[in-house]
Amino acid sequence: MKVVSYNLNRLATEGAGGADKRRALTDFVSSESADLYFFQLVSREVLAHIRTALDGYHACVFAAHDSEDAFGLAILSKVDVVPESRCEHRFGESEKLFALSCSVSLSPGEEVRVTNVHLHNTSESIRLDQVASLVESDSINATRMIVGDFNALTKSDYFPHEWSALVDLAREREWEERQERATTSLTASTAGTSFVDTCRWIDEERRRGSEKECASSAVAERLHTYVLTLKERAVRLRLDYVFLRPCPSKLRPIDFHVCHDVHLSNHFPVVCTLSRSTKHLQWCARDVASAPKQLRQ
Repeated sequence: MKVVSYNLNRLATEGAGGADKRRALTDFVSSESADLYFFQLVSREVLAHIRTALDGYHACVFAAHDSEDAFGLAILSKVDVVPESRCEHRFGESEKLFALSCSVSLSPGEEVRVTNVHLHNTSESIRLDQVASLVESDSINATRMIVGDFNALTKSDYFPHEWSALVDLAREREWEERQERATTSLTASTAGTSFVDTCRWIDEERRRGSEKECASSAVAERLHTYVLTLKERAVRLRLDYVFLRPCPSKLRPIDFHVCHDVHLSNHFPVVCTLSRSTKHLQWCARDVASAPKQLRQ
């Protein structure tokens, strides 16, 4: 089972260069042939182009951020979407959409709750509240994926000097202090509720193998999904995630990569492949305490 998440950042496919953008986007989604696509800041028009390029995708869930915004969140599914499972998550007085959920049926009796997110872009405290509301909204016994643009960092993605530089940068620009609670709140070892950061899981598996480059560079260097361009330098950040709470299903992450050759947005697409093999049942049943150390930091 393959999952793709991509923040299209209000991509416009009309006007000058529109045809080339449409072609590049549809070529990308067609080549990935994913089971689930999660798009952020996407318009209905762009979704229509994507659906035209894909065969067999019979379910599409879309919601605009607010009544005056043509852009929003979308989930495009190759597997059945459970009827009446759609839920829009809105936050604050503005009631602006920050997440969109539905349930998909992998097989008879096996459903997965999937959520597409685009969290607050500046406030860590708001992001934390948004994540908390998502976790509280569904049964803790359900298999769950939370996917998308978290606008949040994970400290263990960076070497200590890199994290210190990010903290200093936030202070210099009078941004909210850089923390990591929005992501680590999902992977905290609370029995029955913890998620796995699939990128970190796969990275740890690679570290155990022979991929030497994993040991010589930070996760955000290899698997960054966004580049913050400053006058003096470019800062690579990992803002886009695929979180999985696998129990009671058989799902397990077996591959994760970032498509650094796709340049249609200021974000890069992320691709996560999950296995449903019965041999992974033991992994799904393990307590989070036995997961790789980096996933518990």
